[in-house]
Amino acid sequence: MQTPGLTQKIKQFALNDAGFDLVGVSPAALPPWHAPALGRWIDDGFAGTMEYMVRDGEKRASAQAVLPSAVSVISLAVNYYHPEDPAPQETAGKVAKYAYGRDYHTVIGKKLKKLAVFIREAGGPGTEVKSYVDTGPILEKAFAREAG
Repeated sequence: MQTPGLTQKIKQFALNDAGFDLVGVSPAALPPWHAPALGRWIDDGFAGTMEYMVRDGEKRASAQAVLPSAVSVISLAVNYYHPEDPAPQETAGKVAKYAYGRDYHTVIGKKLKKLAVFIREAGGPGTEVKSYVDTGPILEKAFAREAG
């Protein structure tokens, strides 16, 4: 069960202890217009070769399709800004800033593990957590938008 006190504690921990720059919380299911919009997007061929978008379509608009006990989705952000662009090494072109340094999946994954431990402890017995670093079937940008 989501409680305002617990939600605030999770937000504070995410920002102050786990190292996230932004945090927001939304319900575990997106507004009902998302699923049909995604279906039209897929039917119109916009998924291209991203077959996983078709395969996991029913899971995308509801976190409960992935984790049945889900009450909320916590959307998090980490700033990957680097003050200077490194000079290309024997390559042409530019490299996206998120690709500098360590793999962001690893960096954010460690932060998520720390936050998950906190949530399980703060939520009490039976609290379940499922974490993704843009690797799961949910519509993470849509959930983030709903979370503010």
